Amino acid sequence: MKGMGLMSCQLKTHKYKQADQEHKTHDNILGRNFSPEAPNQVWTGDVTYVRIKGGWCYLAVVLDLFARRVVGFSVSDSPDSFLTASAGVSDETQA
Repeated sequence: MKGMGLMSCQLKTHKYKQADQEHKTHDNILGRNFSPEAPNQVWTGDVTYVRIKGGWCYLAVVLDLFARRVVGFSVSDSPDSFLTASAGVSDETQA
């Protein structure tokens, strides 16, 4: 790297806030069976963060595991419960 004039620039690590209270845990009712037999039997979701020019942007997505299609999503500048709740079914997927 030195011979080519390159330098390593590492980003600061993302620090998560400590939770005020413990999160609820739920039973594993799927039993790792991720292949439902019909639409709308099993939905799954995920939240990810994307670095943008002004800081961070958070994306929550809900998928129908049968069709492997997005049934809802939401984008926010805050990774809170409003983000995940608003990622529910969009008007277009209800038809």
